[in-house]
Amino acid sequence: MNNMLRKLRASCLALCFVLTLTLNASARQDGDIQAAEQYLAGHELQLKETTRPIQRITLLRNLAPAALAAGKVEKARTYAQELVSLGEAQSKYVDASGQAVHIGNLVLGRIALAAGKVGKAKEYLLAAGRAAASSTLKSFGPNMLLAKELIEKGERDAVVEYLDLCAKFWERDEGRLEQWKNIVRQGGVPNFGFNLTAGLSSWRYAK
Repeated sequence: MNNMLRKLRASCLALCFVLTLTLNASARQDGDIQAAEQYLAGHELQLKETTRPIQRITLLRNLAPAALAAGKVEKARTYAQELVSLGEAQSKYVDASGQAVHIGNLVLGRIALAAGKVGKAKEYLLAAGRAAASSTLKSFGPNMLLAKELIEKGERDAVVEYLDLCAKFWERDEGRLEQWKNIVRQGGVPNFGFNLTAGLSSWRYAK
């Protein structure tokens, strides 16, 4: 009887632990959605009133990922498509163009992957890797969230190709790209750290 009680108690504790983790994760997700919705509400009017391409890029590179975080997929797609188009059209402004092309394609890739369009997601990932070398990309490097999601789908070759493309602009990678490539080729998932949020979460800190 004592053994049964101990086993029952252990099972209850384990269940409580799992439920706690689930509730905490749900609370964080709800908080993220609410924060993203608040960001959109506070900046979409500004976008409507802005006509200059560079200023629109500045707004859209935060609005596109924020819309995706809020679960507003079609709005995120529209913003990301305009972001890429503006970035390509404003190529002489390397900083704005590089960030626009990189972030816009990553948002579009995550939307495609969520819809089960793996091939399209890979195309967007590689397009993000061909972005111009903005000062931010040179210093902090690429966002790796879509790459990680594709690794988890078994698309390792595309991610290695993406990392090779990123080597053309990430001047201060301190050997991380080669380390990540080796891990991906060996069947692992690198610890991308800060690069899982770089660029795609800047809306959280924007005014």
